[in-house]
Amino acid sequence: MTNRYDFDFRPRSYWGPQSLSSYYGSHINGELRRQAVKNEADLGTGLSVPSEPSLASSARSIQASIHPWLMGGEYLPPFRPNEVEIARITLRSVTMDVFSLRARRSGERIYFRLVDEYMEKETTEQFIVKPRWAKKPLSMYQLISIIDKNGLVDDYRDSNFDGSNIDKIFDFATASSEYYPQLAAYYDTRNEVWRSERHKELEQNSARETFG
Repeated sequence: MTNRYDFDFRPRSYWGPQSLSSYYGSHINGELRRQAVKNEADLGTGLSVPSEPSLASSARSIQASIHPWLMGGEYLPPFRPNEVEIARITLRSVTMDVFSLRARRSGERIYFRLVDEYMEKETTEQFIVKPRWAKKPLSMYQLISIIDKNGLVDDYRDSNFDGSNIDKIFDFATASSEYYPQLAAYYDTRNEVWRSERHKELEQNSARETFG
């Protein structure tokens, strides 16, 4: 699996020329709203979906009354000046919880932080983010390391696994990025490997029970 991916890849910059779809994809909190705006930008039909980074509390309440998944990502902290989202993890939970890894440019440094939708007060101990800052964008390997050290894919999937719901839970957590084109496929492949391994375990356990 590892031969398929360029773990040394790093974007030239998180700022600069990019497609309109990619711009909205890295600047909008709400997951379903972000996807809808990206689709409209790709089609070039004009935007009918609100494209601001964060919605007002009244708008969020209206969306929540329609379907809980419309809340997904909408309660992430506001973006700071010169800050963009470089990757996100989306959970297929009741309210589609989202984790957002962000990069902020300040002088010659790029500062990184990982946020979720339940942060009443951000602390350095809340998530493991190393490096905290760098002079150039992260490599794909560094990005994956931050995601994995915080258990954002495997731990959330495994905690919802009941021993039999393999096909329902294998892709409970997925990744996406406007700057790392292989990130989504990398975690999709890992999720598929996990599903295959769990099915093999079930088959082996069933065979042992059958033949004693």
